Amino acid sequence: MTTDNVKNNTKKSRNHKREITAIMGVTIATVAIGMLFGQNVTAAFTAHQKMEVPVGFGIGYEPFNFRLPDEALDGIHYTGIRPGGMPEATIAKGSIVSLPISIEPTGIAKKPITIQFTTTFGDQLGLPKLPPGVHVTIQPNTLVLQPGQGTTTINMVVQVDGNAPDGTYMQNIVGKWGGPNDFLGSAVSLKIGHGTQQFLLPKDVGQ
Repeated sequence: MTTDNVKNNTKKSRNHKREITAIMGVTIATVAIGMLFGQNVTAAFTAHQKMEVPVGFGIGYEPFNFRLPDEALDGIHYTGIRPGGMPEATIAKGSIVSLPISIEPTGIAKKPITIQFTTTFGDQLGLPKLPPGVHVTIQPNTLVLQPGQGTTTINMVVQVDGNAPDGTYMQNIVGKWGGPNDFLGSAVSLKIGHGTQQFLLPKDVGQ
C-alpha cells in the first residue's frame, strides 16, 4: 500500500504530551502507518493529504489535532507504543477499556465547528466495521469546537466478548466536519487476547 508523506507537518509538543498527528487518506482505502516526527513528539502518526484536496489545503489547516496524554500510557489504558509510534492497548477477553484521546484545537477556528467522530477498522471512510467479538464506540461522538476552546478529551470505549478470537487490529478514529474533504483521522492498535503478529484486515476475518 503506497502513501505520500507530507514532510512539513512536524510540530514541537510544548507540554511534552504524546501527539497523534493528523492522518488524511490518499484514498478512502488508505490505512495509516505510524512514524515519529519532531524533537519532543514521541508518538506521532504519518500524515497524508487527500488527492482531491486543492493545493494549499492540508496539514496545518485542520481545526484540531489528536493527542495521546502521557498519563494514559499507564499499562491500564494504553499498554505500549508500537515500533513507529502507534499507541497500543492490550485488552483481555471479557473486559471493557476506555481509551482517552485528547482533542486539541489548533486555534484556526473563527466560529463554532461541529465534529462528528466515527471508528472502524479497514477503510477510514468506508462503512463502519468492527473486529469480530469487539465492540467499539466513541464517547462522545459529537463535539462542538468553540473558538478559543481548550483541549477536550473523548474516549474510545472497547468492549471484548469472552469468546472473541485473538487478533491485533488497527482501529481508526476519524473526525469529520464541513464538506467531504474536511476530515482528520488517526488509529490505535487493539491487541485482543494474545493478539497476532500482523494487523488483521477485514478480509482476514471474513468481512
